[in-house]
Amino acid sequence: MRGTSALLAALLASATLSAQVKVAESPAVLFDAPMSSGCPIGISAERRSSVAVSTVGSAPGRTLSQGLQLRFSRLFTPGIEGVTVVVHGLSGKTQMMPAGIDSSDVAESFHLNRAGQAASLSASYIEPKRVRTTQWVELTSVDYTDGTTWHESSGGQCKVTPSNFVLVAGR
Repeated sequence: MRGTSALLAALLASATLSAQVKVAESPAVLFDAPMSSGCPIGISAERRSSVAVSTVGSAPGRTLSQGLQLRFSRLFTPGIEGVTVVVHGLSGKTQMMPAGIDSSDVAESFHLNRAGQAASLSASYIEPKRVRTTQWVELTSVDYTDGTTWHESSGGQCKVTPSNFVLVAGR
């Protein structure tokens, strides 16, 4: 009986020790934001949380919304001077939606420009105020640094769906 207990203890100890792996040696899983479809430039969208602490009974503060980190890429010149995007999603009102139907009840438009002397617009963080849950982001126009402009054609849609992976403590 004593030998069996010692053998069992040794087996459990070896299993526990083998489960201890250094973080640097373990494989990492990286998530890239989904890229756009049907667009003249690359656009990706990542959800970001707006962490806030509220005290019960405190004065009404800001309304929480889900932020978006938008990234833009252009492989060739000219650079991107600015873009207009429309964020589509749900307002947060209580509602019933049929399963499997991609519908939004609110949209909010943003015009984003490159910062200062930057060669091109590459990223921008936005916090929609009316859209509580983003379903997709539509690119409607692009202004290039050489003065040319692209506008979405009727019937065509340049859009990206944000990844469902949300960083809580990062921006």
